[in-house]
Amino acid sequence: MWWRIKLSGSMSRKGIIPIHLVAVILVLVFAAGCANAPEALPVPPAPPPASVVVTTTTSTQTIASSTSTEASTPAGTTTPGSTTSSTAAAVISIKSNQATVSFPDSISFSLSATGTVAVQSVSLEYGSDRRTLAPEVQYSKPSFIPGKNVEASWSWEMKKTGSVPPGATVWWAWVITDETGQTTTTPEQSIVYEDARFKWEKGQYADYDIYWHDQSEALIQELLNEVQARLARIDLGVVIPAERKPKVFIYRSSDELKDAVLFEHEWTGALAYSDFNIILTAVSSTSLKWAKGALPHEITHLLVHEATFGPFGDMPVWLNEGLAEHVEPVMPDDLKKALSTAISKGTLISVQSLGSGFPTDQAGATLAYAESASIVSFLVEEFGWEKMRQLLAAFKDGATNDAALKQAYSFDVNGLELRWKKHIGA
Repeated sequence: MWWRIKLSGSMSRKGIIPIHLVAVILVLVFAAGCANAPEALPVPPAPPPASVVVTTTTSTQTIASSTSTEASTPAGTTTPGSTTSSTAAAVISIKSNQATVSFPDSISFSLSATGTVAVQSVSLEYGSDRRTLAPEVQYSKPSFIPGKNVEASWSWEMKKTGSVPPGATVWWAWVITDETGQTTTTPEQSIVYEDARFKWEKGQYADYDIYWHDQSEALIQELLNEVQARLARIDLGVVIPAERKPKVFIYRSSDELKDAVLFEHEWTGALAYSDFNIILTAVSSTSLKWAKGALPHEITHLLVHEATFGPFGDMPVWLNEGLAEHVEPVMPDDLKKALSTAISKGTLISVQSLGSGFPTDQAGATLAYAESASIVSFLVEEFGWEKMRQLLAAFKDGATNDAALKQAYSFDVNGLELRWKKHIGA
C-alpha cells in the first residue's frame, strides 16, 4: 500500500510512496521569513539507468538596462514680500542595473551609478510573483563606498533562504539616497528564474502551459491527451488570468528535477507550488501511467486554490482532495476495496473528521481518499457542478463547513453524511 502527504493544508495520494518513506515538507522562505510550502509528490517508478540524466552544469542568464534617472530639488518659488533663489538640482545617473541568474544557486543584482553629489545610501527592494493577500517586499542593504561614483551588488543565495521555483518571476528596484537627502528609485525590472540548463518546448492549453525538453513528441502528446480528458471531468468555472496561468515543467527524471530545486528528499517525483501556480514533475516512458493520474490531480489542486483564494479559513480536506480525485474516470481498485470493506464493517470515517485532516496510517489514509472521492462524486452526480461552484464560493467568502453546505445544498455536515451514506448503501 502506498500513500503521501499533501503539504499546504491538504493531502493527496497521487505519486505513491512506500509507507516507510515519510513525506518531508519543503519550506521555501524568502529573506524576510515568508514561507511557501510546495506539495511534494513521491518519485514515480525509476526508469532504466540509460534513461537517467543528471546535470550539474551551472547556467547563467542576464537581463540588463542602462537608464538615466534624475532627482532634483524643487525650483525656488517667489512669495510676495519675500525673495528666494533657485539651487542647482542634484542628479543621479544610472550607468548599469542588472540581475544575473546562476541556476539554481543564486540571483545576483548589481548597480553602477554616478551623482552630481555624493551618494550616502543604497538599498535593494526585491520580490517575486508569489501570490499573497498583501504585497511582499524584501529589502537588502548591500555594502558600498559612499561617493559620487557608486558600485553596489548583492546576491540572493538560495541555499540560505530557500529558492523560488523554476519559472517564477523575480522583480527588483534600487533605492538611492544622496547627501542632500534626495531619494531616487530605479524603475522596477524583472527576470524569470529559469532553468537554463535545457532548451524548453512549450504547449499552451486553456487551463495551463506545459514545458518539456528532450522528450519524445509521442510520449508528451499521449500524456497531454490523457490530462486534457481527465481535466474535462472538472467544471469549476475558474478563469485564471494570463499572468497567473499555471505552468507545468516536465523533467526527464527525478534526478533532473532534484537538481532544479534545493533541499529536496531523494524520493521526490513532483512538486506543486500553489502560490506560484507552478508544478514540477518527472516523466519518462516507465512513469507515464503514473503521470497520467498525478498531473491532472495536481492541476486540479491549483484550480481549486484559485477558486477559493482569499483571507479566510481553509476548505475541508475531503473537498479539496475529493475534487482532485474526481479526475479519475473510475475509482482506483485500492480505494474501491477500502471503501467497500469499511461499508461492510461499519468503519467509515465521519465526514466531520475528514474535514480537518486525514489519518497518517496506511489503511486510514487510503480510506480517507476513497471516502473523499465518493463524497464529491455524490455531490456532483446528485446536484451538479453549479451547486459545487456555489460551495467553493461560500468557502472563499469565509463560511464555516456547516454554513457553506447549507448555503449551497440546504443541509449541513451531518446532513451530508446521512445522504451520502444512504447513496452508497452504508
